[in-house]
Amino acid sequence: MSLDPHWRKLLCLIGALSTISGASAAQTSTLVSGADSASVTARFEIFPRGTLFPSLVASLREPQLRNSLLFSTSDLDLGTMLGLTEQGASIALWRRNGRAHGDGLEFGIQGSASAQFDLESSKWTLLNADYTFSYPLTYRRGATAARFRYYHVSSHLGDRYLLLRPEARRFNNSGFRREAVELMVARTFGDSARSLVGFGGGEYAYSVTPKDMKRGALRAGADVFKRFHEFGKTARASWVAGSELTFTQDRDWAMGVSVRAGYEIGRATGEDPGGRRYRMLAEFYNGPATFGHFSRVDNIRYFGFGCYVIP
Repeated sequence: MSLDPHWRKLLCLIGALSTISGASAAQTSTLVSGADSASVTARFEIFPRGTLFPSLVASLREPQLRNSLLFSTSDLDLGTMLGLTEQGASIALWRRNGRAHGDGLEFGIQGSASAQFDLESSKWTLLNADYTFSYPLTYRRGATAARFRYYHVSSHLGDRYLLLRPEARRFNNSGFRREAVELMVARTFGDSARSLVGFGGGEYAYSVTPKDMKRGALRAGADVFKRFHEFGKTARASWVAGSELTFTQDRDWAMGVSVRAGYEIGRATGEDPGGRRYRMLAEFYNGPATFGHFSRVDNIRYFGFGCYVIP
């Protein structure tokens, strides 16, 4: 059966394009495989996967996707069953890769909105909402990573909470805002199967509301990871635990202790630094409250469970 001339021309064109694209792909593969691996990895990336700074387990200042159920006691209004939800992420905007995998210089953006609800009230009263954004600059070489970032946080008490507690309006009227610079350093010991991450640093707030808020804060802690199962080349599961100590000048350097432990599911070995992962964690905290206006006047102790996604 003879083909129409137009169809014959179309088939010839498709065949020619397939031959050209196949030859180009083969040539590209040969060039990449023959190049020095350092020159291949030492390049700029736009919107790279993961982040160069470790995803800290128990930190109270790292943005993430989170839903937690917490049973708390406090000096004021936080002594209830708390529902805490947070929508946040750390996104690398560009990265200059180093010669070794995981090394480089990275600039990114972080943001989160976190809300705390009184689940023992009939209408699940919103107590407080914190809004944060920051711009981190991270440098990593080998097992050491340093992150410098500017961040802004503002907080607002819930409308229904203010109706129930009119005396709290004086806090809301004054506003709560903090703009600070922070330097954190983390060091990883071990390998992907078993590791320990130690970290520490501090911040200074150059602009605050209310104006009498003191400006310094210190953080330090450690995380441990131990892989217990691999799902082929798809994913891996690890036991994780972490602790963080925080000291805030505004509360006369009172110490807050955060501890979390549970399991994590992430990409298989060879994943990009700080790649996506899911965590199911038991949580404990004791110290000055960490929620907006409450952080200046309340102390809290809670335990509970949380689901975390590090995007």
